[in-house]
Amino acid sequence: MFAIQDEIALAIVENLKVKLVSSERASLVRGRTYNLQAYDAYLKGRFEWNRMTPEGFTRCHDLFREAIRLDPELAPAYAQLADSMTSPSWWADQPPAEALAQAIPLAEKALELDPNLAHAHSVLGHCRAFFERDRVAGERSLRRAVELAPNDALAQTYLGLYLMCLEGGGEEAAARARLALRLDPLSPAMHVWAGTILFSSGEPAEGLATLEEQVARTPDFWMSHYFLSVDLGLSGRLVEARLEAERALALSGGSSITLSLLVCLCRLLGDRKHGEDLFERLRQRAEAGYVTPMFLAWAHLARGETDQALRRVEEALATKDPWVTVHRLYSPTLVPAEPRVDVLIARSFS
Repeated sequence: MFAIQDEIALAIVENLKVKLVSSERASLVRGRTYNLQAYDAYLKGRFEWNRMTPEGFTRCHDLFREAIRLDPELAPAYAQLADSMTSPSWWADQPPAEALAQAIPLAEKALELDPNLAHAHSVLGHCRAFFERDRVAGERSLRRAVELAPNDALAQTYLGLYLMCLEGGGEEAAARARLALRLDPLSPAMHVWAGTILFSSGEPAEGLATLEEQVARTPDFWMSHYFLSVDLGLSGRLVEARLEAERALALSGGSSITLSLLVCLCRLLGDRKHGEDLFERLRQRAEAGYVTPMFLAWAHLARGETDQALRRVEEALATKDPWVTVHRLYSPTLVPAEPRVDVLIARSFS
């Protein structure tokens, strides 16, 4: 199968009369043939990862490990397993230290097997920039990924998400998002992230249209509703935002991130009773186990509890909570501005 793919790629190049130097020709075809069963497990793992649910993360971890067991030299499986290790810290209340302890060695193993594997560079950049808040090392790896694979939608998206969080990075972030959409127009996750990047990078109408299109296309995908809710809330369309957040909460099985968002929206809408009930759910969950600190910080800010919010932000910084990096996108619209929080976060970046 892989040999046939390489033959097709080279035949297209020949028919287009494209001249390749030897290094370009080598990068176009695989350096080795993958074990077909391992590659099958890898592709199934990619499908499960794209569901962005706790159950999907568990299944994809098993599938990527199976791919590695069947083919210990399958570099993409190491990179994707590394990527999927960090995902629960974003979406499923997993302590980031645990994620990084596993993700970084896996990404480094992938690069040991294939130094030019773009996805492994993206994962390392993602870990450095969002978890460790090392902007220099993070951006270096993220840009290396798009240099190696300019037609990789995920590499473009990860760089776009990073640029979205920077002051002055909006124009390039939006361009990266549009490119990612052209490269992978059928991926729900890619659409959701691209819409969010566009909205937060100075293109609100284009971003909302992208998210609304994805909600219509995949109405059962919780992340579409969540990010549409965020952007509707940032646009001042609070009633619509709340409806989308309620849908995201139901479809995600009660995710903490959506509970936190709903606490903020209820406060903005003046529905204190429902907001209190939602906050109590979040508080009880935090007493029973780990809840991402920034979700609690935003809920406290919405409730006017600035001292409690500050303590949660300090906890987030100490534990490498990746949501710290996107705080400025939520404040001061969805949550009130708090100068002490802003200063604390700004000083944490290297």
